Amino acid sequence: MPRTHGDGFLHIDSIDFGVIHDTPLPEYIGSAHTEIHNTIGLNIATLIENGASLQMGIDAIPDAVLSAL
Repeated sequence: MPRTHGDGFLHIDSIDFGVIHDTPLPEYIGSAHTEIHNTIGLNIATLIENGASLQMGIDAIPDAVLSAL
């Protein structure tokens, strides 16, 4: 699981009860790209400037954009 830094640290003495849970995290496999998705992804990718920060959703079009980048 990703770890972030900041004010999210707790000292062990602040924890009253903990549970160990050893189940794998859900994983997004991806979706199938059609030629239309790839064309849209290529068109969108041309609009994104080099070094831009992106937040992408989950589905075929965001996947196609990321593939085109």
